[in-house]
Amino acid sequence: MREVSIDKAAIITQTVTSTSYRIDDETMVELDNVPESLERIEQEKQNARASLVLGVPSLFSFDVVRCNGRYGIIYEQFHAKTLGHQIMDDPENFDHYLDLYVQLSKKMHAIHVPEGSFRSVKDVYRKNVQEMGDLLTEEEKRKCNQVIDAVPDGDSYIPAGYQPSRVFYKDDQLFLNTFDHTGYGHPLFALGDEIVSIKFSAEAPGLDPKFLYMVVNMDQPTARKFWHDYIVRYFNFSSEGQFEKMDKLLSFFGLLKIVLASVLAPNISQAYRQSTLDNGRKNFFPYVDYMLDALKNPGF
Repeated sequence: MREVSIDKAAIITQTVTSTSYRIDDETMVELDNVPESLERIEQEKQNARASLVLGVPSLFSFDVVRCNGRYGIIYEQFHAKTLGHQIMDDPENFDHYLDLYVQLSKKMHAIHVPEGSFRSVKDVYRKNVQEMGDLLTEEEKRKCNQVIDAVPDGDSYIPAGYQPSRVFYKDDQLFLNTFDHTGYGHPLFALGDEIVSIKFSAEAPGLDPKFLYMVVNMDQPTARKFWHDYIVRYFNFSSEGQFEKMDKLLSFFGLLKIVLASVLAPNISQAYRQSTLDNGRKNFFPYVDYMLDALKNPGF
């Protein structure tokens, strides 16, 4: 297996879970911040290629490499900004960039995934619940699975990690740059994933602005507006009340990902790990029974 060095490589994109480095004028390497198994990295490469076959605009993946004791994937180097950076550099065209994001989101959710192409998102979430081990009580695990099971089945393409910091903008098109958790299921799983990265980050009290900029590549006011206008346009809402009702449902569902943060982002600090569990015990578990009917009939 080829070895590559990032000792003097420039960072192209960086998120909580991964970092992409420039290798040369044509390629870059994406590495998980916490070393992953070769099997997991090969799955990501397979997901990237299967996404292209389905018509999802994606960066082309080449081969798996070793880098400083970790496995990574070589992708084409786009010489492009992330969508978040593009918006911040050209705020006057915010609406146009957001429209591109909405269009791609709806396009992906309209794709019916052939059997065997990707993993079921429901199955992945159930596995994550079990991997929490003794961090959750058996009753808490049962409630997590109740929420997962309540979501209608579906075969839509679910691009976990779809956010302004992980989508490239070039020639007035958007291109995906993350495939490690790509799956199929109901679009609620996709929107619930996005709300954590965008809205929750923008509204987190006391969050370092530099950290927020790394997560979404936008400042707080822009990230807040982006989430609000995205949901309004995605559902073509005509009133603030419609937005608030959907935002409440997505916010609740997004808390499931916060509860599972210890598995999804194992490099988080012990203090943050405890805060995610405390948040879940205050704002998620007490309301599971109340929210189940809404999850069974999300309205889309």
